[in-house]
This record gives sequence, C-alpha cells and structure tokens, in this order.
Amino acid sequence: MVKMDDIAQLAGVSKASVSRVINNKQVSPEIRAKVEKIINELHYQPNLIAQSLTTKTTNVIGLIIPTRSNYYINTYDFITTCIDLLAEHGKVAIVVEMDDSESSFIDSINKLMVHQCDGIIYYHSSFIKVDFNSESIRNILDYLKKPIAILNKKGEQKAEKYFWFDNEKIAALAAEFLLANGHEKIAYLSAPLSEETARTRIAGVKNTIARHNKIFPLSHFSEGTRDIDGGYSACKDLLRKTKDFTGLLCFNDAMALGAVKYLSEIDEIAQGDIAIVGMGADPLINKIYPSLVTVYTPLRELIANAVSYVLGENSDVLENELPGTLYIDERLQKHCSHKQYPMWLQNAYQSSL
Repeated sequence: MVKMDDIAQLAGVSKASVSRVINNKQVSPEIRAKVEKIINELHYQPNLIAQSLTTKTTNVIGLIIPTRSNYYINTYDFITTCIDLLAEHGKVAIVVEMDDSESSFIDSINKLMVHQCDGIIYYHSSFIKVDFNSESIRNILDYLKKPIAILNKKGEQKAEKYFWFDNEKIAALAAEFLLANGHEKIAYLSAPLSEETARTRIAGVKNTIARHNKIFPLSHFSEGTRDIDGGYSACKDLLRKTKDFTGLLCFNDAMALGAVKYLSEIDEIAQGDIAIVGMGADPLINKIYPSLVTVYTPLRELIANAVSYVLGENSDVLENELPGTLYIDERLQKHCSHKQYPMWLQNAYQSSL
C-alpha cells in the first residue's frame, strides 16, 4: 500500500508538502507538479477518513434537487456532473430531493447537515416556492456558516452565492439569429408566464424585436408546458390564431421538438417554410437530422463555478451570470426549416415519453 512517506521520498519533498498537495493547500507550482506526477504514477488514493480528521472536513457536499421533473432542469445531468467534478477533488456527494415548498427546502438542508456536509449546491426551479429573503430561510442560511451555492436563480449575494444563466440574453441571441436571416415576423412559444424564467425570456424576445423596429403582436404568442407535449399544443394554438410568421422561437428545445412534430403533421403553412430556434441544447436535439438551431446554455460551466465556490477555490473571481452560445448544425441550410426534419422525429418523440 502506497503511503505519503513513499510519495515524499520519490518526489524529493517533505511529507508535509505532500499533505498540502493532497489537501489542496498552497504550495509552489514546482512542488505540486512533482507530487501530482508521483501520485498519478502510483495511483495513490488518499485515506479520506484520515484526511477529514486532519482538515476538520468530511469531504462530503450535499446536493438538493427538485422532485418534480421537467425538461428545463435535467436532474440526471446535474447530479452526474456534480459527482464527476467533486470526484476530481476527492469529494463525494449526498443527494436529497425536495418538493415545491419552503419547508421542504429547510428539511433538505437539515438532512444534509446531519451528515456534516462541507457545503451545499441547490438547483432551483421557478416552480419551487422558496423566498430566500424570508425570516425562516435567512435564519437557517445565515446560521450554517457553510458555503451554499444556488444555481439557476438570480439573487443578492448573502450567506449564499447565486449562479444563473442570463436568460434575457439567451432569448435575445435566438431572436437576433432569426432577424439576421431575414425573418421579420417572429412568433414565440413560451413556458407558463407564471414562471420567472419564462417572463425573462419573453422580455428578451420582445426587446430584441423592438430594437429592430419590428412589431411583436399578441397573436404571435402562445403558451404551454415546457415539454414536447407543451410545444405541440402551443404550436397548434398559435396556428389557430395566425400563420403570418416565418420565424418561430421556442422557450426550450423540448417545446421546439413538439412544434416540429406538429408542423410535420400538417400539410400547409402560409408564407412557406418556418424557421425554428430552440434554447437549451437539450440532448434530444441530436436525435433528429439535422439538429435544431439552439442557444446552448452552459450547464457544466455553471455547475463547475458552483463546485469551485463550495470548495473554496477562487470564489472571488467566479462568474455568477453566464450567457448562452448559438449552436447551428453545419448540415442546416439557411432557413433551418421544419421541412428539413425527417418524419422519424415521431420515433424520437415517442421514445421521450
């Protein structure tokens, strides 16, 4: 069994230096490189129990996820990405679920602190009714004295730190793409406006269209649930009101896939082809050929910043707000029309249910 003494001898440094490298404390870059080289060569695994006694930490980070699933929060991606990033630092994760209520959030915090977690990462969804300024929430967050990262919510940095996507810019980027490609009449399929993210994204769409001195009439708006079925029904409702548009923006890629499905089922669309743009870079878009035009939301980068914060790494230089990036499949022609997607989208739709 490899011991720290062995690593120290082979690296030509002191045992204390090896300990500092393993516990991610400050050492010179030269010493860190030497020690990490030997660690990798010997496949050394530190004793987490001994390490926790030395550092007075548990090497455990708590994750809180919403019980209710939806297409905007991919809880599987969130959990696996957190576990991967934490494992790179010798940390493990404990996952708890919560429902929509504030009391459930408090219960989740208490469950994690029973395990003496070194920090907590919480992925917020707009359907969860948690007021982070309420007395009960402030009492528990201010009392913990542990780093808490809240993802997918914009907020004032207090005892906790917030990390979010710039949803207005994400929607604006999608609208700019359609306008730049000659689509002056744009319609929008939104998630329910009761959700904060939906209100922010529709603001980005409207403001962008207004900056180009174009009109966004009420008839060009339709609302549905943030999944494939919601996109299907919202698109159907939209076309009952108007067919006077050539560009269609969707709140997320799941709704865009639902719109594609509906449009592929009907025979006639006024004004010719409809260009469709989604948001979120959902893995489902890779099931169709060519992929949808979408605005990529950098979930891994957001999680990486949150992990760095709870681990105490460069917390003063982390970006809290991340923009999106436009993703265009090179196989797409200029208009990214619904008519370019094959009928076997029906199979992708069925497999996602």
